[in-house]
Amino acid sequence: MGRAKGTTRLLAGEPQDLGRPFVCRDDESDRGADDALDAAIARGYQEGLTRAQAELAAEVEAFREEVRASLQRISEYEKTFAVQHEARILELTLAVASRIVRERIDAGDELAARALQEALQALPDSTRVKVRLHADDVAPVLDRHRADVDAGRIEIVADDSLSRGGAILESDFGRVDATVETAERHALKAVLGSGETR
Repeated sequence: MGRAKGTTRLLAGEPQDLGRPFVCRDDESDRGADDALDAAIARGYQEGLTRAQAELAAEVEAFREEVRASLQRISEYEKTFAVQHEARILELTLAVASRIVRERIDAGDELAARALQEALQALPDSTRVKVRLHADDVAPVLDRHRADVDAGRIEIVADDSLSRGGAILESDFGRVDATVETAERHALKAVLGSGETR
């Protein structure tokens, strides 16, 4: 801000001198005033900059707090949503799985024959078993277990009260419900920890 030595400048007087002609001053006599003015401007700039930085930092911190609070609310909502809807989501998942199983049965999957095979493997070979099946499942089961039927180990009875793909086995060791509906109830109970759906 300094000027070359020996130059002059025109300055307005004090506020009470407003409206009067400018006064011409010599640079040499006014150098101290210029230095003081430059220092005051620099100080004012630095103070303004420091104040602006502090205000910006406060605004940034306030924004961060708002973001933290929003994330906390979202997290709490997710937990609440999961707890409130977990049972329903699991029920829907099992319903979809059940529909897939039933579609496979309708498409010719021999689920009943495999279920019977698994149940027979758990029983001693000498055990006689009466097997109740849906009428549409009788032929595939007969084909798969013809030797056991001919040997008298298995008696197959058509039972249209049962849905396709399931079976009920009765023997001296008790009764085994291997129906699709019972499997669904057991799966739901295992998942939810309760026999009751919500």
